Amino acid sequence: HLKVENKGNAGQSIRQAKEISRATSICKSFRTPRFLGAAANGCLYGHEWNFGSHVDLTRSDISVILEAIGNAIAELHALPLELRPLSPPQLMIDEVQIIKADLARLLPHHQAEIDVACDTAISAIPDLSLQPSSLLHGDLHLDQFLLDEDRPVLVDFDRAGRGYSCLDIGSLLEDLRSREASEEARAAFLYGYQSTSSAPLDSDQILIGQAMSLLRRASEPLRALDPAW
Repeated sequence: HLKVENKGNAGQSIRQAKEISRATSICKSFRTPRFLGAAANGCLYGHEWNFGSHVDLTRSDISVILEAIGNAIAELHALPLELRPLSPPQLMIDEVQIIKADLARLLPHHQAEIDVACDTAISAIPDLSLQPSSLLHGDLHLDQFLLDEDRPVLVDFDRAGRGYSCLDIGSLLEDLRSREASEEARAAFLYGYQSTSSAPLDSDQILIGQAMSLLRRASEPLRALDPAW
């Protein structure tokens, strides 16, 4: 699997790919594609090709699979790998303010609901500064996993960095909700995470993560030109 990078970003991307590949090679709950090398021009690098099936929410043992994915994310978050820091609380607040203004212009008849939702998130985000940082995937959803004999393979670490674990958790929970996964299935993922993590999340932190994920995805149907948006 080859990736082509802009010359200005290639060095950092290759270093990060190497570090993640090395750090996750010791993980028991999941694996990632191994880094294979980079071209001499520094703009092309490759990972091993991975086989596996996508996660099927209709399978009878989906709760077991999602519990295993929860174990995997908890193990990822515990890795002592120092990458670039992701958005601190103040930048997250600025991001929500921008999203709030954009949505109010696009959906003026829903401005009151948009204001309440965004202002609630803004008031809660500063509490994250009291939490320790974790290694985050940064773009967590179900399509980032393959199942190789039911062992999770986690891919696509382009947005990885140090941040707050609730953001990964909320992102996956919001993805499961949008796919109409059952409450039992979502609870299985949370159970798998919290049974493995040494620093379990409380419900308020999880809600912040879900709110940020929901707001960040709010314009996706518009970008896809979905006429029902």
